[in-house]
Amino acid sequence: MTRGALYHHFHDKTALFQAVYEALEERLVEQVSAHVAGRSDPIEALRRGAEGFLDACLDPAVQRIVLLEGPSVLGWERWREIDQAYFLGLVTLSLEAAAEAGAIRASAIEPLAHILMGGLVEAAMLLASASEADRARRDVGAAVDLMIDGLRPTDPVAPRRRRS
Repeated sequence: MTRGALYHHFHDKTALFQAVYEALEERLVEQVSAHVAGRSDPIEALRRGAEGFLDACLDPAVQRIVLLEGPSVLGWERWREIDQAYFLGLVTLSLEAAAEAGAIRASAIEPLAHILMGGLVEAAMLLASASEADRARRDVGAAVDLMIDGLRPTDPVAPRRRRS
């Protein structure tokens, strides 16, 4: 492709980068959706969605373009805006389904979705900068499992500790 043809479709390098970035985001959504497909247990769907996202973030192209270069090339605000456009709705719908099923404690879903998504993005950043990818993936996966398990309702019939 000639430079003229390139700039006919993209007004500058940032616009080209954004198109590549958004194509990777679309692929990530497809991968996460495939991990969640057919799951009836909402907690398991949350867990499998998180696993799918983290597994996809082991891809060097995702690490470099989405996680490492995206914020600096697009600017943090635009990077965050695009990321939320692709993933915040997915996380919100998952949490709403879990809340409706009684699988998670009652909470305001919107802030919870932002916090969960932020944690997953930070986990992905940790994977992108890890020197031992397999070990980091195991450790991050265990931490995400703890976070998701922490959303479960507490057992209302569990005996309370007596004060001495």
